[in-house]
Amino acid sequence: MKRKIVKFFRTDGFIYLIYVYIIALIGASITFSIAEKVSLPTAFWWGIVTTTTVGYGDISPATPIGKIAAVVLMFVGISFIGMLASAITTYFGSNNLNQSENEIIDQIENLKQENKRLMVKIDQLNDKISDSLKNKS
Repeated sequence: MKRKIVKFFRTDGFIYLIYVYIIALIGASITFSIAEKVSLPTAFWWGIVTTTTVGYGDISPATPIGKIAAVVLMFVGISFIGMLASAITTYFGSNNLNQSENEIIDQIENLKQENKRLMVKIDQLNDKISDSLKNKS
């Protein structure tokens, strides 16, 4: 399970977007807290609501610096949600592809074994035919 989680976070550089998201969220929350004179937990709540595009409206920026922080978080939030959807799609799509590749490889191995078995039978039949022709002569 842990391997699958690590693989998911490495999908399309998703882990780097998480780092950018966290840094932007913390930076914008601190900026919002100072500019709007609200507590840091309140600013952090505002940041999460803004990045997830929920926008309850209970807290909104009034100062130019607060509005700039909001715009930055809006773009980061939209990017994060888009990349999350892309990473999920890529992760599950690659699992299906890997499963199909493994099935094809198994089928090829089965065909190779069947081919070897048939070659042995053909050799046996050739030997019998040769023996039969020698006995007739």
